[in-house]
Amino acid sequence: MTDRVAHPKDEIELIEIFRVLWKWKYIILVGTMLCSLIAVGTSISMPEVYRVEEILWPGAYLNL
Repeated sequence: MTDRVAHPKDEIELIEIFRVLWKWKYIILVGTMLCSLIAVGTSISMPEVYRVEEILWPGAYLNL
């Protein structure tokens, strides 16, 4: 069997990912807050609807 050797190009540098996220943290934060505000506004503006439906007929529960 051949053992696979990891080459430096195949490795993921987590520190680089964290640096990019830290660099763009304000845009990520503003985008998240904007989406949250839109969701809250949409939720508040929708009318409240409470609805229950039930179908009843004799003997329906006996047919298992």
